[in-house]
Amino acid sequence: MGKAVYFLTSRARGGGMRFGLGILLAVTLLMSTCFGCSGRLPEKSEGPVPALPPGEELVVWDMKQPHFPGSRPYEEEVQRVCEEFQKKTGIPVKLVFVSRWELPDALLKAKRESKLPDVLFSGEFPCLTGLERDLAGLLNSGQYQEAAIAAWTRGGRIVGIPSAVLWLGIAARKDALNSQQPGQSGDLGIDPSTVTGLLRSLAVLPTSEAFMEIATRDLSGRYRSPREIASFVSWIKMNVPQFPAESCLERFKRGEVWGIYGATPYSFKWLRISSEPGSSGQPVLGPLVFQGGDVGFRFTVPGYVILSGSEAKMKASAELGKLLAENHGRWGARALGLIPARIEDLPIFTLESGFTREERSCLLRSLGTTATGPSPQGQGAGRGNAPANAAPDDLFTRYKRLEQLAGVLSSYFSGDLTDDELVEEIARVLEGNTNR
Repeated sequence: MGKAVYFLTSRARGGGMRFGLGILLAVTLLMSTCFGCSGRLPEKSEGPVPALPPGEELVVWDMKQPHFPGSRPYEEEVQRVCEEFQKKTGIPVKLVFVSRWELPDALLKAKRESKLPDVLFSGEFPCLTGLERDLAGLLNSGQYQEAAIAAWTRGGRIVGIPSAVLWLGIAARKDALNSQQPGQSGDLGIDPSTVTGLLRSLAVLPTSEAFMEIATRDLSGRYRSPREIASFVSWIKMNVPQFPAESCLERFKRGEVWGIYGATPYSFKWLRISSEPGSSGQPVLGPLVFQGGDVGFRFTVPGYVILSGSEAKMKASAELGKLLAENHGRWGARALGLIPARIEDLPIFTLESGFTREERSCLLRSLGTTATGPSPQGQGAGRGNAPANAAPDDLFTRYKRLEQLAGVLSSYFSGDLTDDELVEEIARVLEGNTNR
């Protein structure tokens, strides 16, 4: 497979259009077989979008994204999709951009006022609200990677439209990570015998949402107990230096640290475009290293959920949601190196993500063996799936818990909490008891 992907990358740049299209089709079929994707070919929509009563519109809540050189602004792409849908169907679309941290309060207010959006982007770290409509009859799961569709399936219900797969890993200088282990093509080299030395050359931001995602869930997606989380955090404190967010990035640029533990596609992209191309200081992507020697990436699956009340609106919203999910997956692959959820869009990741063959191969192979899923909320947090009747308050609670957990970790890393106190404080936050 590695040779096939490399052949595509090297020949597509200089080949003709007819040859390029043939190669894209071949890789699409090959990837769907090799990387855990469903074997069915993508299908078109089953029928026309249902008309809405006069005066009704679809309301879309999406999130703004940073703009990176060489990629079109995300907001313009979303606007284009909504305008084309409106022109094609005659259904008015109102587009609103809501920031990640505005979302919980905005959703609660919309619920109270009976003004929920019809289509809602989940953000990079999804959680369930209990308001999502079941899309099992409206979404062709054969169009998506199995891991992506599984992330939005609960009890046989498909509660969201996967758009892309977001990874969490290590961004390390080329001279800190070997590009390939001898005899193991496509595996980024992390020798378990040298893990301690590698970790001490990295930096970590322990209060970031990305790090807390890594700390609270293992590679399979299982939620850790408070004691397991505390053990992992203690291990990180002993092995990886901690710095403020700005300091981590600046120290990397100056060569004072050799990598970032818990890098997101956003931080990795920023480091890569701000580094000299081909230099030893340019970052390469590597998997996370865990206590006990486990190595791998963590994944989340952003997507779009449908909150429409009426059946006609739900069907129209699902059609628009699929277009928006496709757009986000393609934009994310080009701008950030996200893995598109749709099978037929995987060649975009291969050709335009900017990753090396080894980096792509490592990500895709790791995804095929890793369980993913939206973050459950409510009393189920840390113990499995969220209750079926979870309310928007759970989304609000998630952000409150993130704030509380960040405070606990800050106190621990600054030396104000002992290991035993850390376990107690983590348990208090996960149980939802935010009153001291």
